[in-house]
Formats: sequence, structure tokens, C-alpha cells
Amino acid sequence: MRFLWSLGASMLACMVFAAPSHAQTSSSWWERLSIGMDFRQRLEELRQFENSSPDVSQSGVTQRRLKIRARLTLNSQVNDDFQIGVRLGTGNMDDPLSSNQTLSELLTRKPIGLDRAFMTYNPNAVPVLTIGVGKFGLPVTRTEMSWDIDVNWEGLYQQVRGTTGAMSYRFVTSQVSIHEEKQRDDTLMFATYGDVSFNFDSGHSVQFVAADYLFSGIDSVAIFVDTEGIGRNTNLTQRDNTGKIIGFQSDFNLIDLIAKATLNTGRRNYPLQLTANWIT
Repeated sequence: MRFLWSLGASMLACMVFAAPSHAQTSSSWWERLSIGMDFRQRLEELRQFENSSPDVSQSGVTQRRLKIRARLTLNSQVNDDFQIGVRLGTGNMDDPLSSNQTLSELLTRKPIGLDRAFMTYNPNAVPVLTIGVGKFGLPVTRTEMSWDIDVNWEGLYQQVRGTTGAMSYRFVTSQVSIHEEKQRDDTLMFATYGDVSFNFDSGHSVQFVAADYLFSGIDSVAIFVDTEGIGRNTNLTQRDNTGKIIGFQSDFNLIDLIAKATLNTGRRNYPLQLTANWIT
């Protein structure tokens, strides 16, 4: 229910702040279309030993895998206020953490999936406001202690950002749909985020981040992972008398604090970055 209220509020904001039709960009759609592509190939080597603390002289099994990653990105500025974007990418359809594709399986064709599909609304009348919906890249600063760099959220977000002198700020709320269930509560994530940055004349900068990630209906994820046999690493779970997983042993609410300093080394494109991250 909270997710539907958030969606309705975002759509209402779009209608309230929407610019009139005469403000639309006059150029043709293909002139406003940007296309990007990246490709990567690598050889991955895994060495497996018979125990967790092997003798360095012990022989083991070595596995070598050739992997590729290919992504195609399309973005278009529909008019002065709206932008849409789509990204297609390789990868395992059951893995949200990586778009790497192993070259194996007897030369079979490899899947291409929808990595991102989103729309953002950034009205000229209120330039500090951005509203995004769809499957989008994370609109927050984070480290891989909390969110993998390749994860994309699904849902909507609201962002307010601005600059005052040497200080810039950003506040974000987001409502993310993680797993939909017919017979159980849906799994949702509600993010509340804020950061402030200071840029100095010397080229140095510092950033401070505070975020709260509140998960609702998280037990459905434990049940889904168990019934689908995905085999992910997971936290401690609760089981019934038959041994069937019925949920996690606790709720999930992450507090993420980050302090980041970027130092000017005097060499262009080679700054020194120091990051401290605390999560509870």
C-alpha cells in the first residue's frame, strides 16, 4: 500500500509541475538520441582446494572461464522536462549483480536482457527536482558494502539537489519493488538518503553521506530463494517442523554512513580518494 501511495504522489507531482506543450524541444527525436556501447572480455581463473586452509604445495582443481560483457545504451531527451533511457546487456538472467556472460555451453547463443528502462522528470520550472520511474541506476552514493555496482533498482525515486557556493547537497527518497507475491506480502525497500559535499579551490573535495534502507516483507525473499533453488548465500533463516524455510530470523534495516575525501594530486585524472564506510 505504501508503494502505491508513493507512486501516486510521484505521478501527481509530474502533473503539477509539468511544463506546457509549447516548451517542448523543437528538434527531431533522432537529434536528441544518444547511443553508447561498451564491450569487455576477460579470462577468469579459479583455483579450488580440498579444504579452506590448504598447504601452498597442495595441488587443486583450476577452472578457467572466458567471460564477456556487452551493453548497449539508448537515451533520449523527449522534451525540456522528460528523458527516457534503455540499456540492454549480456549476463545470467537470474543474477542481478553482474552482466558478465561465460562463453561455454557448446557454442550456444547467449542471452541479452533488459538492464535498465526508465523515465526521469526534471522540470524547468523546478530544476532542483527530479522524479524517476522504471528500472534505473542507483541515484545514491554507496560502496559495494551495501549495493553492488551493477545492481539497478526497480520502482521510483524522488530527488532534490542543489548547490550553494562551495557546498552541494542532495536528498533522495526511493520506493523499490524487490519481489511480488500473490499469497504473501510483497518485498519492498524504502530508501531515505542525504549527502553534502564541499569543493575547495585547491581541487580537494569532501563528501558526507547518510542513508537508511528499510526492507518490508523480506521473509518472502527467503521463501522464494528456497523454493526456486537459486542457491544464494543468505542470512540465518527460520524453519517449520518439516524443515521448510518460512522466513529470516530478523528484519532488515540498514543504516549506511560514508565519508569520502578526494585529493588533488596535481596529475589530471589521477586523484587520490579516501573512503570510510560504516553500516549497521
